[in-house]
Amino acid sequence: MTLREFLLATLLTLGFIAAGPASAVADPFALGTVTGSTTFEIGRSGIKGNFVDQWTFSLGSSANSTAASWVVSTVGTAGNSGKIKVISDINNFTTSLWNADTGSIINMSLDSNGQLVAPLTAGNYYYKVTGTGGKQLGGSYAGILSINPVPEPGELAMMLTGLGLLGVMVRRRSRV
Repeated sequence: MTLREFLLATLLTLGFIAAGPASAVADPFALGTVTGSTTFEIGRSGIKGNFVDQWTFSLGSSANSTAASWVVSTVGTAGNSGKIKVISDINNFTTSLWNADTGSIINMSLDSNGQLVAPLTAGNYYYKVTGTGGKQLGGSYAGILSINPVPEPGELAMMLTGLGLLGVMVRRRSRV
């Protein structure tokens, strides 16, 4: 276990100690509404017995983002690129991404960086983590959930036009 993983597990233990023992009933962890690039550190420790955690979030657009589509990925932890990781003592560990509006599971694929990714549109979602925690000290898991808007074609064209104009200005100044 690296120092970062140890510190993360310690912080999670202190943060969730007031939550009490886990149960088989889904525990909602509301991450809020995402309107731009966002990264969430998710995890829990001291888990005893069966558990189902649902990390909920909504995707929408605002003045900060006009994206109609999004990409969600699991970044993982140090030494465990791409996945939400069991830190200690959890059996039957599973993770999945769900569309809360339709109740359907969303297939995630492994990208070239070893991250699990899935394209999404505006709506309500949850990242589900299940397993069975240890009986004595309890188990723990941790990782990073990253959500990023995909630029619209018009936004990309405008950005490239702006960069082209900057290049023209720099070239013009260098000739003078």
